[in-house]
Amino acid sequence: MLSLKKKRTAIFGILLGLFIIIVFCSALYLEKRSVQVLIQNKINEKIPGEISWKNLRFSVFSGIIDLDRLSLRGSDKNEIIFLKRIAINLDWLRLLKGEISIPSVLLESPRADIRTDSNGMANLVNAFQYKDTASGAAPKNSGSFPFNIVIENLVLTDGKIMYDSPELSFNLEQLGAKLSFKGSM
Repeated sequence: MLSLKKKRTAIFGILLGLFIIIVFCSALYLEKRSVQVLIQNKINEKIPGEISWKNLRFSVFSGIIDLDRLSLRGSDKNEIIFLKRIAINLDWLRLLKGEISIPSVLLESPRADIRTDSNGMANLVNAFQYKDTASGAAPKNSGSFPFNIVIENLVLTDGKIMYDSPELSFNLEQLGAKLSFKGSM
């Protein structure tokens, strides 16, 4: 007969093996195009804008999420952000502590057209947030995230970024150089 300690070890090993299998199968399942379309549809049901991407790759070992042709459109269907490719590297250990830590983000060929109205509301925010139908205003929030996000290195390559508000306007046309930002954001 097996001792109690050996039984517990065997059960723990089986459960750990099943957990690992489930994680890897889930990652492979997420890479199926039909699943990605289902996820996009579920997200788009919850926001007034529209988000889409061509292909998602996810690596459990390295923690890298890689999206091709990511696009965000506002409720008016105008494109707000387009990225030829975005690669996000997640730190799993810090994620388990409730902190989203991103050692590196690559934004390849970004196009951004961010505008704010006279009330200070950005089209980027409006793409994710429904307005209160009675007042026409966006719901009040504290302005802070419920969790900490740390981005250590952000790299932008080739792109075009436009920002327009009543107070300030700038246009970075055709970023031919690689811009890199390091530090906590």
